[in-house]
Amino acid sequence: MDSREITIRYIRLNKSNIWDWSNLNIVQKEDLINLHEPEIIERLKQKRKEIDLDYIVSTVYNYYSVDKSNLNSKRRSRETVVQPRQICMYFAKELLKISLNQIGSGLGGKDHATCLHAHKTILNLIETDKKIRNDIEILTKKLNK
Repeated sequence: MDSREITIRYIRLNKSNIWDWSNLNIVQKEDLINLHEPEIIERLKQKRKEIDLDYIVSTVYNYYSVDKSNLNSKRRSRETVVQPRQICMYFAKELLKISLNQIGSGLGGKDHATCLHAHKTILNLIETDKKIRNDIEILTKKLNK
């Protein structure tokens, strides 16, 4: 087996771990296949955009046209405040390696239980509400650009 075949096998076995494989065009894929494993990992790390809580909040709030000043709001208006905040908590838990307490404090001083409830709520809505599922898909693409 030559190094190209080994590299192809590595990519096939680790496709789920390779960021945005599906969005690479055929030339980019061929370019990756011609690299050795450490070079592939390094190349893919360079392409990955750093996602942090501020980026998640700005992306979600821009998508829903919500003013960031509502982040610390005590209001409970579902469409304009609560749901976007819950979606931020959902993405933060899914994409970031930070604690629920850190997520909550970054999103208006909420506690870990609120973050956990928000995550579960959005997971349920993804399965039952087509609009939320569509919104999550669109936001996932925006966050991974």
